[in-house]
Amino acid sequence: KAVATAAVREAENRELFIRRARMEAGIEIEVVSGHEEGRLIYLGALQALPFYNQRVLVLDIGGGSAEYVVGEKGEVRAVNSLKLGAIRLSHQFNLLADPSPADILACRKHIVGELGLCARALRAMGFKACIGTSGTIQAIATIIALGRGIRSNGQPIRMNNFKFTATEVQVVVERLLSAPRIEARLRIAGLDQKRADIILGGALVL
Repeated sequence: KAVATAAVREAENRELFIRRARMEAGIEIEVVSGHEEGRLIYLGALQALPFYNQRVLVLDIGGGSAEYVVGEKGEVRAVNSLKLGAIRLSHQFNLLADPSPADILACRKHIVGELGLCARALRAMGFKACIGTSGTIQAIATIIALGRGIRSNGQPIRMNNFKFTATEVQVVVERLLSAPRIEARLRIAGLDQKRADIILGGALVL
């Protein structure tokens, strides 16, 4: 089953894309809403982590959007889908390579503004744990793991159920800000070169 999220949801040529995928590749694509995307993310997280009986906040930072989902016992209690994707922000605020301090500040203010109402509502609901599910969060977690001295003898570090703190995230953000050029970012241990250009936008959201 093929499911499309924010990039296709918002594309001006989405119907053309869906039609060509059907005709040329034989693939039927279902475009899901932000709410449905959040629900699927939560259910996916439950397959990997033992949090079924707890109220949890699940965060997924995609390319075009970020989903904030509160779930408990397999039921979604709240979903917020915000236009805070790593690729979107990277282009919108010139974060791809060598952003200026003004670019960074503008991005941070934008994120805070977008998150304001959502954050207050999530705090009011309460939750026992926060789960991150996206490639962006895994990339940041990998940098944190290597910073702790965790090694895996050349194999990818297993990130499932890896725990880290907000302070550790802030340390990674500062490292990324001190290496604004892509060449410098690539020298940060654990950062996949395929994410080096968009990682800063996702890190600021996290």
